[in-house]
Amino acid sequence: MNLDVVFKIITSFGFTNPHSMGKVVCNLKKFFGYLNERNLSDLQIEPALFRIIKKVKKIPAFTLHEVQSLLSECNRNLLIGKRNYAIILLAVTSGLRGGDIAALKLTDINWHKYEITIVQNKTKKVIVLPLLAETGNAIADYILNARPKSTVCENIFLTINAPIRPLRILALDSMLPRLCQKANVNKAEWQNFHSLRRSTGTWMANTGTPVTTIAQVLGHSDFQSANRYISADPNMVLCSLNFTGIPVTSEVYR
Repeated sequence: MNLDVVFKIITSFGFTNPHSMGKVVCNLKKFFGYLNERNLSDLQIEPALFRIIKKVKKIPAFTLHEVQSLLSECNRNLLIGKRNYAIILLAVTSGLRGGDIAALKLTDINWHKYEITIVQNKTKKVIVLPLLAETGNAIADYILNARPKSTVCENIFLTINAPIRPLRILALDSMLPRLCQKANVNKAEWQNFHSLRRSTGTWMANTGTPVTTIAQVLGHSDFQSANRYISADPNMVLCSLNFTGIPVTSEVYR
């Protein structure tokens, strides 16, 4: 019995009991503690040696071609088409969360500077983002030609039919499957409106944008939160060289 065998045991339990791995490791420590006391084993099991990783739901990103297909299916001759086109274009060019897009107000856009300034609902922090010309034109077209007239609602994106009210995040999530079906885009499991935000980060990472910049654009409070986007493209995985052939002349390498 050695650590490799124990690791295989823990791994096998991970497939059947992913939510109980903390207890599994703790009980293994108790079991081997019992064996140690009776001189039946000298193997020391420390929970710190095993990193318990929680199973995280993966939300795949859309490809650029898929997003272009979704945008092409928004009929901008219709009111709802103008609205949906502006929403999707804003999502993929700004990386804003669906909740922040739904809560976006007319006063949040500075049309002179072409900037969006909001307080993020999740982090409660202020973020200032550039508003790209194409996205700004799509939003302006919706506001001027498709947005219902309302003296009560300050939100930019509203429902098309009465009663007129701010669009909810659930409406954004339900919009996507319909567009995917019309555009013949195969929506993968777990893909939802948030996948558009992930697409923004993925595209930036794949073009070599520094992770700190991605974190700033996406409004992450910790730049390490953007690390999940870097692994999206297998071609971006780089391996460092070892020290073979490099003379060690100082203890700095120890």
